[in-house]
Amino acid sequence: MPQDNREYLQAENTANENPDTSQKLTRTSVQAFSGPLPPPSVLKGYEEVVRGSAERILVMAEKQQAHRTEQEKKISDGILEQGTRGQHYALTVVVLFLSASVYLAMNGHETIATIIASLNIVGLVSAFIAGKVFAPKVDHPKADS
Repeated sequence: MPQDNREYLQAENTANENPDTSQKLTRTSVQAFSGPLPPPSVLKGYEEVVRGSAERILVMAEKQQAHRTEQEKKISDGILEQGTRGQHYALTVVVLFLSASVYLAMNGHETIATIIASLNIVGLVSAFIAGKVFAPKVDHPKADS
């Protein structure tokens, strides 16, 4: 039994033996932890109460970690797929507008063909510039030399 608990019990016994002394002792203990697993002392306590519970808690934490990893992979793959799909759609639009521009130029509508082609090129250039300007900044760790 820890020393603090012995002192508490002795003080409580003393208060019970002497009814004239009005003494109230309160002891509060708070334990907190964060993370998927409790500290080893708590795991040991679980194991003492229910045999095999520590193993079950470890398995539960491993399953949770695997689930979280799977979800993060799905999110990452989805973001990459979305970017790729956007690039394919952009390529399709650019090819369609350039094809329309060539068709119009070959059929005597050079002015409108030039306007469409110019707007197409300006749109592409501005998309690349905006992509560079508004891209999230990523700090790359410097290699030790």
